[in-house]
Amino acid sequence: MSNIKSRLSKGALGVAVALIVCVPFFHPPIYVLTLGIAAFMYIGLAISWNIIGGYAGYISLATGAFFGIGAYSTGYIVTHYGYAMVFPGIILGGVIAGFIAVLIGYPVLKIKGPYFILASGLIVMGFRLIFMNTGFMGGPMGFFYPMIPVDIFTNRFIFYEVMLMLAAVIGFIAYRVQNSKMGIGLFCIREDEDVAETIRINTTRLKIEGFAISACLIAVVGGAWGCYHTHVTPMEGFDLWLSIMVLAMGLLGLGRDWRGPIIGAIVIVMLDQILSLFLFAELARMIFGLLMVLIILFLPQEGIIVYLIKAWERLKLLFLEKKKLEHS
Repeated sequence: MSNIKSRLSKGALGVAVALIVCVPFFHPPIYVLTLGIAAFMYIGLAISWNIIGGYAGYISLATGAFFGIGAYSTGYIVTHYGYAMVFPGIILGGVIAGFIAVLIGYPVLKIKGPYFILASGLIVMGFRLIFMNTGFMGGPMGFFYPMIPVDIFTNRFIFYEVMLMLAAVIGFIAYRVQNSKMGIGLFCIREDEDVAETIRINTTRLKIEGFAISACLIAVVGGAWGCYHTHVTPMEGFDLWLSIMVLAMGLLGLGRDWRGPIIGAIVIVMLDQILSLFLFAELARMIFGLLMVLIILFLPQEGIIVYLIKAWERLKLLFLEKKKLEHS
C-alpha cells in the first residue's frame, strides 16, 4: 500500500513538473510568463540563501551583493563578446562571487547574531558604492546588455525556461548539500557552534564553504536576471530590498529541508504581486516588515515546512482518534 502511495505521489509530482515546463507552449498571456520568471528567480535565490541562512543559521543580507556581482560580470562579458558567451559569462560570474565570498567570509563569519546580519547588509551597500564610482562599469548609470533579436513572447519563453532550469539545478545542489557530511556539519553549527567545535568540526571551513556555494548560486541567478532585464545599475544590481525580500522568503521557509524556501518564495512573490496591484509601494514595504517580525516571532527555528508537516501530523492523529471513537 505504501509503495502504491509513493508511486502515485511521484507520478503526480512528475505531471505537475511537466505542466509547469510546458506552460509557455500553451501561449499564455505575457504577464503569466513574467510572473513565472520572477517566481523561479526568487525560488532559486531563496534556496541558495538557505544554504548559509537555513542550514548554518547565519542570517545573511548579502544576497544583493552577490546578485549584483553576477549581473555585472555576465553583462560585461556579454557586452564585449556577444551572447555566444552568455553561459560562460554566467558561470564566471558565479565563480567570481564565490571567490569574493571566501575573501569576505573569513573575517565576517566570525561575527554572530545581529552583528553578522548588519555586517552582511553593509556588504551590499559597500559594493553599490564601489560600482557607482567605477567608470568602466558605467558608473551610476550602469550599462545595457545587447538585446536578443526575438519578439517579446519568445524572450519571455526563453527566460521562463532558463529560470525554471536554474531553480531546479539549485534545488538539486541544495538537496545534495543537505544530505552530505557538509550539510550535517552546517546543521551542527546551527544548533550549537561551540559544541560543534568541541567535537572537532572545522566550523570556520564549513561556514566559508557554505557561504561561497550560496554566493556562487545567487550570482548565477543574477547573471541570468541581467540578460533578461537587459540593463543593470548599481541601484538595481546591489539592491538591499532584494536581500530583504529573499531574507523574508528564507525565514518563512527556514529549516533543514531545502523545500522550505520554495514555499516561502511562492508566498512572498504572490503577496508582492497582490500588494503591487492594489496598494502603494510604501504600504507594501510596511506590510513586508510586519510579516518579517511575525515570522521571526512565531517561526524562529522551524520554518513553514516543518510547521506544516507538524500540523498535518496533528490532523492525522485527530482523524485516527475520531475513527477509533466511532468504532468504539
